[in-house]
Amino acid sequence: MKPKLRTLPLEQVEPGMCLGGDVCDSHGAVLLMAGFQLSESHIHALERRGIRAVTIALPQVLSPAEQAARQDAARTRLAHLFRHRPDTETDLWLHRIMLEYRMEALE
Repeated sequence: MKPKLRTLPLEQVEPGMCLGGDVCDSHGAVLLMAGFQLSESHIHALERRGIRAVTIALPQVLSPAEQAARQDAARTRLAHLFRHRPDTETDLWLHRIMLEYRMEALE
C-alpha cells in the first residue's frame, strides 16, 4: 500500500515524520533520501540549508474491515496463482513465504 504524499512547508514538519521524496540542495545533491524519518535536528539542519518545504509520506489508516478485505483479496489472488501447483513441500513453502510477504506489505 503506497502512502499518500504531501508537500509541507518546513515549519509544519514534525519530528517522526517520514520523507516521501528525496531532499536535494540547490546543486541537486541528495541531503536526505525518501523514507528517512526526520528528527528535530534534521529539520533544523534543513532550515539552515535553506530548504523551505519537503514531501512527507502520510500513512494510510485503514479500518479493520478494510484491512481484512485487503488481506482476503491478497489470499484469493495467491490461491489463484497457485491453483495448478502440486502440494509439494517446496510449493507449500513458496506459497507460505509469498503470503507472509503480501500480508506484511498490507501493514
